[in-house]
Amino acid sequence: MRKPIWLSVVMCCLWGGCQVAGPGAGWESRGQVGSALVSLPPLETYPTGSPLPTGSYTHLVVGRCGEDGRFMAEAVFAPRGTIVARWVGYSATASSNFLAEAYGVGVPVTVYTARVVVEGAPPPSGSTTGDVLYDPCEIPVAGDVSDDPPADPGPQGDGRLWDVFSWLAIDTAQAIGTVASPPPPQ
Repeated sequence: MRKPIWLSVVMCCLWGGCQVAGPGAGWESRGQVGSALVSLPPLETYPTGSPLPTGSYTHLVVGRCGEDGRFMAEAVFAPRGTIVARWVGYSATASSNFLAEAYGVGVPVTVYTARVVVEGAPPPSGSTTGDVLYDPCEIPVAGDVSDDPPADPGPQGDGRLWDVFSWLAIDTAQAIGTVASPPPPQ
């Protein structure tokens, strides 16, 4: 008699635990994105008016400076916490065209237009504390962008703007993926 009761209790706990974990169960924990930053795809300058590729990502995260329209964007595959594409644009026209294309792709799009504290991101080199900030208006101007940290560290303190944005993009995509995911195909 006790075995069926225990079995029922165990099954209820397991079933209940699966429901609490939600659709993101099995995804990497938010904030555990360091390994994804080791092999980032090449940075591409967005050719104004070009369509965006589809299919290999679940979210688009954009940082856009309201002052002049410069933007940086990353396509994220949230279940694995990986960046699959990266773009940069240097004008309001490029930004408007990119966002129009992004909204048409059919994945969630998050746009950061103000400074934010990036929770869980490691602090700058040589520091063990302090908030890590992302500011979309720190996007380099045309001709100054590179995958390598600049010789002059710039406003981030150690040239980490792209790493900080990648951290923010992955965490954003994974957070959204835990509360809303696309329905299964019909």
